[in-house]
Amino acid sequence: VPCTLPKCTVVKVQLVLYQNRETGDPATYWLGLVHVGLGNERTVTKGKWGIRQGVNEYSAGIVYKLDSNTDEEFQYYWRASNSILFILDDNFNPKVGNAAWSYTLNRYDAPYGPRTY
Repeated sequence: VPCTLPKCTVVKVQLVLYQNRETGDPATYWLGLVHVGLGNERTVTKGKWGIRQGVNEYSAGIVYKLDSNTDEEFQYYWRASNSILFILDDNFNPKVGNAAWSYTLNRYDAPYGPRTY
């Protein structure tokens, strides 16, 4: 994701959505942001998430919404498939990237835990 901060080139985004084991209902989330160029410090927000329906021009679209613990820029995600999420703006339109940046999150199925980058 593009970064607007001085000396920051890109924001790496990690999102983990937890569900209730018995019901499958949304439970909590973990969002990690690394601002590349400003060091490798990860900013983490945690909270609750929910599901709503409707993306502009696609009323059946499934949208994941993170609570207000997260910056508005990273609160809305359109579930394109089980493996792909598009970051949405506050009008529920997919954000548009370019050749260098993308607003698309891809599933990473490796076991959860510490990573080295």
